[in-house]
Amino acid sequence: MEYMENSIPRITQGMEFHTQNYVDAFVVERERNGQVLQPVIRFLKPAVRNLNFLENDRRGVPQAFRKWQSTYPWLDLNSNSRAIWKLCTEATQKKLPLAKNSQTVIGQSTWVENGFDTWKNAVLRFMKHETSELHRETLTGIANLSKPTVVSSLSHGKQKEMADARIALEKMFNTVNVLARQELALRGRDNDENSNLIQLLKMRAEDVPQLEAWLKRTSYKWLHHDSVNEILEIMAGDLIQKLVRKIKSVAYFALIADETADVTRVEQVSISIRIVLDDLSIEEIFMGSYATSNTRAETLFKIMKNVLLRFNLNIATLRGQCYDGAPNVSGGLTGLQARIRKEKPRALYVHCSAHTTNLVAQDAMEAVKSARNFIGVIKELINFIRDSPKRVAEFKLLQTEDSPTLSQFCPTRWCMRIKSLKSMRPNFGAVLSFLEQSKDDLRIDSAASTKASGFLKHLESFDFFFHPTLIISVLERIEILNTELQKSDLCYNNSHKKVKAVVESLLSTRQFGFETVWADAITGAKELDLDNPELPRLRNRPRKLRTESEPEIHFSTAKEYFENIFNNIVDQVLDSLNTRFQSETMTLLNKLEDFVVGREYECATVDQTVVDNSGIVVYGRKIIFCPLSRKYVIYYFLSSPSKNIPKIGDVVIASE
Repeated sequence: MEYMENSIPRITQGMEFHTQNYVDAFVVERERNGQVLQPVIRFLKPAVRNLNFLENDRRGVPQAFRKWQSTYPWLDLNSNSRAIWKLCTEATQKKLPLAKNSQTVIGQSTWVENGFDTWKNAVLRFMKHETSELHRETLTGIANLSKPTVVSSLSHGKQKEMADARIALEKMFNTVNVLARQELALRGRDNDENSNLIQLLKMRAEDVPQLEAWLKRTSYKWLHHDSVNEILEIMAGDLIQKLVRKIKSVAYFALIADETADVTRVEQVSISIRIVLDDLSIEEIFMGSYATSNTRAETLFKIMKNVLLRFNLNIATLRGQCYDGAPNVSGGLTGLQARIRKEKPRALYVHCSAHTTNLVAQDAMEAVKSARNFIGVIKELINFIRDSPKRVAEFKLLQTEDSPTLSQFCPTRWCMRIKSLKSMRPNFGAVLSFLEQSKDDLRIDSAASTKASGFLKHLESFDFFFHPTLIISVLERIEILNTELQKSDLCYNNSHKKVKAVVESLLSTRQFGFETVWADAITGAKELDLDNPELPRLRNRPRKLRTESEPEIHFSTAKEYFENIFNNIVDQVLDSLNTRFQSETMTLLNKLEDFVVGREYECATVDQTVVDNSGIVVYGRKIIFCPLSRKYVIYYFLSSPSKNIPKIGDVVIASE
């Protein structure tokens, strides 16, 4: 075959072209023609050589093939020991768009499908293939694979937009989460632009360019009220699921519930679940507040069952329930705790310890007549000052720098009223001065002036000053006890130890504490220039109002009179602590906890017993389980109408 000069098409600059000096076949010269290189190939007469062939597994392949591979990197052998072009094979496998004509079809058949094995004219065929259309298109197609296409460029831009949106959304979620955790409102005063959420996002956008670009968008931003509410619902749902999984990871749980009204006067029931983890740590988990139209036991029972069903909690694992002492929840026949125990008898009812201490404080302030009268006057006095901004401003001018602010009386929590009394005691002198000014102030209305005059008469008496001194000294310990009993990690034995410690402290105060209170009251009254202590004026009660249960007591001195008031209040507190913190359930839980920690108890007496073959007492007034593997054991059994078996709450701890 004869080749003429300039018969090979032009190859633009940048296209790879071999320029090595091939002794066997050709000489390449380059001539520059502007910016285009025109290769001129003058084919020489091939040198005839005796080709030696490769040995081993490549039978029939000349030894020069390795040299050809170094010259033509695209050259390779197929499984039949025939030469192929790797790039053409790759382009065919990747289905690159190649021209379809007779020459390319022949080229694909030779260099891709069948392979080339005419070794005598191998170099010439290699050169011819390098200048073929198939070769050039393959090189161009493979090179274009590494270049981004329009589709890939658009896809990359979309991916970057999605990544930026994801960053902005993450910052939005974090901001909503912070506001929710801190119990801060998301909305603003006038419009959404001034809301807490938007202002926090704008502040964060100063450090996050993606968030800044997102807030400047004119289209959707996921900041509408419905979108934010959906975000909060997603967070709440995820949190609830995590908490439910934690509850289900333990064997048993207990219910805690209370009713209260929100600011819109809608009655709501708050429900919490108490669990004990594997490390014996205690955790109380708030499960939400649920609106209710009424607080009847039947309604509350339906709410409880719906909550357990919603979170897929099995009532069979319920072991305790804790409420306040209201009849609708504590009632033994139709109360909430009775309805739950009808379905799960092992769910013991426990009266809330914090509520119990609140009732103790209430008993002390309500059962003693003088204390009840004092509380009524002091409550109205504090409200009289606090209800008027003008009176509050005038009162602050009379206060000293270190005087606390007058605390309002809590309408429900009696222990919180002790805090109000503590704020009243150091402000006693300022209150006297304020009332003295108010009763003679002609600028105020007559009703306020009359109230101020009446309050002043009460405050100037020693009797009135003595009561806050007495009540604070006695009930301050109840306030501390109330705080301690509200700790979620407090065990039952420790709670009763704290109650017992307060009882012992009050017993000591009952014997020796009056002198301290009396001296403090006398000293304070002299500093404030109050009236001297005196006996109340005796009044002859009508016969129809006299009762034998209330005999008249006459005192020889004022000190004896006030000591009697002191003793009555202390006795009332002691009586309330001893009665309200004693019940069958409390005794049961104390013994159970003592058993768990290994404290020893005397063996219970057993009579009228029937023992089966395994050594277990199954019938009698006491039920005892006696396995040989434990020294102290406990057996808990339900009551049976057909046998004389103890009721729920009877606990027996015995030794071997």
